[in-house]
Amino acid sequence: MACRAGKQGPKPDGKRHTHDATAGRAGEDYDRRHSLPPDKSSPAETRYLLDVSGKPASALTSVFGQRSHVNEALTGKRPISADQARRLDALFSVKPGLFV
Repeated sequence: MACRAGKQGPKPDGKRHTHDATAGRAGEDYDRRHSLPPDKSSPAETRYLLDVSGKPASALTSVFGQRSHVNEALTGKRPISADQARRLDALFSVKPGLFV
């Protein structure tokens, strides 16, 4: 029985087609090369910077706008936007891009 290009799954003898495995590896390789980098920032890093700088959490209201947003950012429930990342970089005097 000839293997058709679009056919997926096991052969009648129970073995997988070789192109299935090759396509899987190619897909994984593509995903690895083209995926977004992992989010480098974390709420723990932001809390650490607060502790090290001696600043209270209320200092972050200038970045996030209101206290509830500060709490959400510190617990990981609110993502940090690019604009907020720039403000955090300036507030903590860290290298640009730490929060992006």
